Amino acid sequence: MSPARLEQIEQLYRAALVREPAQREALLEEVCGDDEELKHQVEALLRDDPDGDDLLNGPATDLLDDLTMEPLAAGTQLGSYRIEGLLGAGGMGEVYLAHDLRLDRRVAIKILPTRLLDDAVARERLRREALAAAALDHPFICKIFEVGEHDGALFCVMEYVRGETLFARMGAGRMNLPEALRIAGEIAEAVAEAHANHFIHRDLKPGNIILTVQGHIKVLDFGLAKRIEPRAAGSDEVPLTGSGMVSGTPQYMSPEQAACGAVDQRSDLFSFGIILAELVTGRHLFRRNSPLETVAAILRDPPDLTTDSDVPPGLLVLIRRLLAKSPEDRYSTMCDVLADMAAMPLGQGGSAGAPRGGVRITLIGREQERARIMQSLDAAVAGHGSLLLISGEPGIGKTYLTRAILEEAVRRGCFTAIGHCYEAEGAPPYVPFIEMLEYGARTLPRDTFRHALGDAAPEVAKLMPQLRRIFPDIPPAIELPPEQQRRYLYNAYREFVERASKVTPLVAVFEDLHWADEPTLLLLRHLLQSLASMPVLLLGNYRDVELDVNRPFVRTLEFLLREKQATHLPLRRLPLAGTEELLATLSGQAPPPSAARIVFDHTEGNPFFVEEVFRHLSDEGRLFDQQGAWRQGLRSDQLQVPQGIRLVLGRRLERLPEEARRVLTTAAVIGRTFSLPLLEELESGRPDAALDAVDQAEQAHLVESENTDREPRYRFVHELIRQTLATAVSLPRRQRLHLRVADAIERVYASSVDAHAPALAHHRYQAGAAADKEKTVMWLARAGKQAAATAAFEEALGHLDNALSLLAGEQSARMAELHSERATVLRSLGRMPEAIVAFEQALALFTAAGEAGRFAEMCLPLVEIYWWTERLEEAREVCRRGLESLGSTLSPARIFLLYAVAGISALANDMDTAGLSLIDEVERLPVPPHPAVIRAAVRFQTYTNFICAQLEPAHQAGCKAERLSESAGDLWGQVDVAWIRALTAVNLGRIEEGVSIARQAIPISERVGHWGNAFFCEDILYNGRFARGDFECAAEAAAVLDRYERLHYVPWGVKFKVDLANVARVQGRMDEAIEWCRRAKTPVRNHWGGYAHAALALTLAQSGAPGVSQALEDALPFAPRAGHPAPYGRWPTLNLIIEALAIAGRNEEAAALYPVAEDMLALGYSIMWAGAALPRTTVGIAAALAGHWPRAEEHHQAAVRQADTLDLRVCQPISRYWYADMLLARDEAGDRARACGLLNEALVQCESLGTPLYFRLAGERLAGA
Repeated sequence: MSPARLEQIEQLYRAALVREPAQREALLEEVCGDDEELKHQVEALLRDDPDGDDLLNGPATDLLDDLTMEPLAAGTQLGSYRIEGLLGAGGMGEVYLAHDLRLDRRVAIKILPTRLLDDAVARERLRREALAAAALDHPFICKIFEVGEHDGALFCVMEYVRGETLFARMGAGRMNLPEALRIAGEIAEAVAEAHANHFIHRDLKPGNIILTVQGHIKVLDFGLAKRIEPRAAGSDEVPLTGSGMVSGTPQYMSPEQAACGAVDQRSDLFSFGIILAELVTGRHLFRRNSPLETVAAILRDPPDLTTDSDVPPGLLVLIRRLLAKSPEDRYSTMCDVLADMAAMPLGQGGSAGAPRGGVRITLIGREQERARIMQSLDAAVAGHGSLLLISGEPGIGKTYLTRAILEEAVRRGCFTAIGHCYEAEGAPPYVPFIEMLEYGARTLPRDTFRHALGDAAPEVAKLMPQLRRIFPDIPPAIELPPEQQRRYLYNAYREFVERASKVTPLVAVFEDLHWADEPTLLLLRHLLQSLASMPVLLLGNYRDVELDVNRPFVRTLEFLLREKQATHLPLRRLPLAGTEELLATLSGQAPPPSAARIVFDHTEGNPFFVEEVFRHLSDEGRLFDQQGAWRQGLRSDQLQVPQGIRLVLGRRLERLPEEARRVLTTAAVIGRTFSLPLLEELESGRPDAALDAVDQAEQAHLVESENTDREPRYRFVHELIRQTLATAVSLPRRQRLHLRVADAIERVYASSVDAHAPALAHHRYQAGAAADKEKTVMWLARAGKQAAATAAFEEALGHLDNALSLLAGEQSARMAELHSERATVLRSLGRMPEAIVAFEQALALFTAAGEAGRFAEMCLPLVEIYWWTERLEEAREVCRRGLESLGSTLSPARIFLLYAVAGISALANDMDTAGLSLIDEVERLPVPPHPAVIRAAVRFQTYTNFICAQLEPAHQAGCKAERLSESAGDLWGQVDVAWIRALTAVNLGRIEEGVSIARQAIPISERVGHWGNAFFCEDILYNGRFARGDFECAAEAAAVLDRYERLHYVPWGVKFKVDLANVARVQGRMDEAIEWCRRAKTPVRNHWGGYAHAALALTLAQSGAPGVSQALEDALPFAPRAGHPAPYGRWPTLNLIIEALAIAGRNEEAAALYPVAEDMLALGYSIMWAGAALPRTTVGIAAALAGHWPRAEEHHQAAVRQADTLDLRVCQPISRYWYADMLLARDEAGDRARACGLLNEALVQCESLGTPLYFRLAGERLAGA
């Protein structure tokens, strides 16, 4: 058997081995073809070694025959090299220790076996290995000295490395973490060097890595190395592995390598990830009972990163990303991996909330609750997330339980984080999310954190501005209307969590949700929309006693439980046995029953109360004798347990020195958490007072340090401790403390004081009259702006209201600005009546202050509110006031207002004013306006052209607006007129273009919260499906309409309802069609007036129901007049009126509309959709009734062709029916026969489509013919 044949068998065997048995036969049939001998040989090999236990550690040729060569004897000479002994052998050669006689050094020589000397592939592989390694001059890569041939034997001379393989070293026992990371770093450096020189290794494994006697590594065996740069033109280098062939060692292959797919440098990163995990955890994460099962696990299973060791969470995340199944989800380069490894904080193992000192949390009396949460953790790791809400009274052990769960989550390889909510004001909105982000920024690998942020980075950076310093590449946030910012921010944060959870399962705890602000709860609820499909477990704890009904959490809790978006897990007090067990844990020995009974009776089993009573009595010396054992026979009168937890805490605090209590009281006014530098600044006259007090409080278990690398920070162990300290201070003294805290914050954080605006606003406002009013207002306004910028509108409103209360009665531009900001916030909250009042207050104040420019600018948002709520006269009046304030001044505000006047006039059917050209106004500006002004002007022009039924100009203006907005990164502007572009394209007959525009715009619209555009685009998509015969989506479309009407105000819903009526009508569901028409007949003050009446008239006429005349009388006043401009919605109304008049037998009225019908075609109307006749059909109807037979026939023929060409299946029988009607009415020679043919075609089409209305009409007409 030739060596080439052996190589062929080996490659095919490897390819078959990594497939399931059912897939192997298909592979053999495809590759072997007529070569039955090849197929039989591979099948025999698979039978002998179905799992590859022998082959995967050696060449297939060793199993096929005994073509082996005798080892070279010591003393044999190859050129200038003398053989000293055999070092090892593999599938591609034997490796010998030799002496270089020329340079007097020891070398290693790889010799190609005799059986492969004639194998061109094997010779080329050895040559390429030498070339690859020779091109890599790196201390961690084995050097190649020479490739030679002696007496027909091909050999490669390389550096002789003394040591053992990494495989052998790992088999000797697990390494400590620093040693493992040092070795991994050297491997990564070697691979990075290979990648930098355009080589991928493709066989990276512990067996190919030598750990030298000096303790460093050497990467060997580049026999499977492959260049990753494109081959030069004319290169004769060919791949050594064919399509469908496997190369490498299966246990360390990447998924794409095992699946015989294309590989690049990211394949080596996966192999490195397996090795790194093996170094750190001591085990191969994918190893199963057989090599085949191992390969299957690599292809299918997530890595099992369960570990009892203190592996830093960031390192586990790094490993997970290396082991992502898709190359797109891995690191891009090994250099990025090295950078993250170098920056890895190794001293932060364990969970985010782990106790210090590595103490393992012991739960007492919580076995059932823990089991329930562990079920949810298992589900989350498997990809099915959930939210669990843990409730109980203060001190019941909610935090302790969640920390125990976090500890277990870390053991399973999850990334954990904790965020706190605070009772005291002064914290920024979204504070628990900010704390989680800050923790992630400290612990996660930097490149992975940036990868998780992705395109959401600009929005997430609004919550944590420091991200822009960490990642300078974050682009600016896009500009959005204020009311859309929240939706976009929340979508972006959800995308961030989704991307992060693809790297690693996440477990996050929200502490003290009962104090959460509204923005935090809204963002949490937004995350829940996708939580079930993410590997994320969210835990929230809250107090279920004395819940403040005025706080937002009560409403959120009711919603979450009612909608079953969260699971409630109440915690109860410990029984007597649990109290006894807790005392035993605290003391390290079993307490006497009498002591357990006394403590239980006084604490009623509240764990925190039990612990505080234990510490108090222990400090008092009442529990233990001189030998440290429990005193026996303890009585209640001996122990004197204080009544109530606050008394216990008060007694414990009294044992602190007076100076320490004073300092802790100041800390309590700062908040639940406080920084040591700030506390030291407040105690600047006593250098060591703050640190001494904190040390004493920490020893007394009253405060604990926080894990942070920014500055020393501390947290009161329980909120009750802080409250006990803070409430002991009188109001005047507390106000002075607040002022001192504010002044200290400005001094300590002078370089980043804006980041502390919420805290400064809180402390200065709480300081009352003691604080400078101007400064207080300034910080309240600044905090309001910051909150609004992060879409925390509820918090912004609170700050602004506080600022306005301090300036009550003042008439100034400052008051006007505060009212305008408040109006914008109210608008963003959807509180439109209040927003209108606030805008009017701002306008009055700007007038009083003589600020004409700001007056005009403030008119714009008020005009938009009136526009979208169809209060057109109010909108026109505001425009008039704004333009009047500007006089003849040329400014961007004037351009806005003029365009608004044009749009309002069009909506109000004042077509003369609507036709005003405004381009001249833009060009007359003394300086080019800001690009945002130009973009807005073009969008206004698009709206105006559309409403004026100038279809092609509207489409072109919309395309220009889209281009300008896209180039500026303005997503809102990009989709603001997308529905107009889509609808006009359809109207003009370019269906596919319109559908494509709508389909692309919907996800962007939903992302930025542009509900109007999303609604109209969905309308266009449904219309397209209806027109082509997909009636099953009618119920889906109705549900979409209902959703938008309930959740968001969308104008012009009348059109969508009439569309649904038309669909029901052509299907013969006349009662349903009539109901839709009646639902649409709400008072409409825009250009869709009369549309619902016309649809109702047509439906009643076709069904023979009474009321047709009245419906027509209601609709006819809205029909356009010939030679006069009419707004967009009037033309679809005309389309329905003509058909309704014809069916009702009011022929003269229909004929009178023929000239204006021709005007409809001249505007470019080609398609109306949704069960309506084509415009060509209705113009043909009117032309026939007016006696213009040639023109009528021309229109009907064009309508039939158009319906057939564009596959408008609904319109096909309609166009044929009316063409036949025209022929029968004309009744010239041959007309009757042609009409019968058209009617028969219509019957077949109606039967196929399921449209009984025109089936009935066509049948009746055919019978009469």
